[in-house]
Amino acid sequence: MIEDLINGAIDKFNARVARDNTLKKELEGMTRTVQIELKDGRSFCFSLKDNVMGDFHEGRVDNPDIKIVSDEATLSGLLNGTIRPMKAWATKKVQFKASLEDLMRIRKFF
Repeated sequence: MIEDLINGAIDKFNARVARDNTLKKELEGMTRTVQIELKDGRSFCFSLKDNVMGDFHEGRVDNPDIKIVSDEATLSGLLNGTIRPMKAWATKKVQFKASLEDLMRIRKFF
């Protein structure tokens, strides 16, 4: 299920932040909400606060800082490493709506 892949990516990201002091400092003080919209109509949200991603749930939030729009197959490929983010973006299989700063950081999630 896509939910399991997203949760796994969140856990992997949190473990990386815990052991990577450079990444931890880069994220220090940052609070962001992320919304993933699948083309089948489902949406998922999570947040980044205090260097930890969490609060993962199905649904939408008002005015997310980062919005990722894709289909389930592409998102699954991004999360399991079979599809590279830049290739998915270049072929318009995924759209990222975020500030330039957040776009540069989001690549660390994949």
